[in-house]
Order: sequence, then structure tokens, then C-alpha cells
Amino acid sequence: MTQTTYPGAWSLHLQGDELQLCFAAEFDLHYDNFVQFAEQLLQNHQLKAIQQDAAADAHCWVVSGGRDPHDHAHLLLYYQEMSQSCWFCVTREDDEAALLGLANRLISLSA
Repeated sequence: MTQTTYPGAWSLHLQGDELQLCFAAEFDLHYDNFVQFAEQLLQNHQLKAIQQDAAADAHCWVVSGGRDPHDHAHLLLYYQEMSQSCWFCVTREDDEAALLGLANRLISLSA
């Protein structure tokens, strides 16, 4: 089983009509170390960043791949410095199954 190297807990939340897989970090996750955190997270779960965007206080990555049949799905991985929030979400309803599959893996690891 893949081990996470960053302490924290993953949980699912509904924000408006958007399902989000949110990370509550138990370490100092911030703008300057997000890339290292995200690269390790993606590597641990056989995901691939296909686009990485950064603004003054935020990151947004488009992510694909995984261990399930939804490898074609695209997830968005966000980080906002102001709220110190990190989460996955989808832009297409068809990709929700991939988000839920990832949620099952991450939540079970952080339990």
C-alpha cells in the first residue's frame, strides 16, 4: 500500500454543487512547498500533472491517470495560499467517479 509522506487528513465536501476532496494539512503547507507536496502526492498515486498553472497566491494543476478504469479523467488540484486550502475537484460530471476513487484511496490512508 502506498504511504503518504505528508501528515494530514483527506475528506469529501460539497461546496455549492461542486464535490471537493479536501486536504487538512498537519504540517506547514504553503505556496513555496506546494509543488514538492503535489509531486510526491501524484507520484504516490500514479497520477500525472498534464498542466501546471501558478498565480501570485495559488496553484492549479490539471491531473490525469490513476489505478482505476477512469485513467482518462481529468481532476483539478488546487492550492490557495490565503486560505491555506488544498483540494481536488472535477470540471466534468463524467470525471466524478475518478474523484471518488481517489477519495477512497486517500481517505483510507489518512484514517
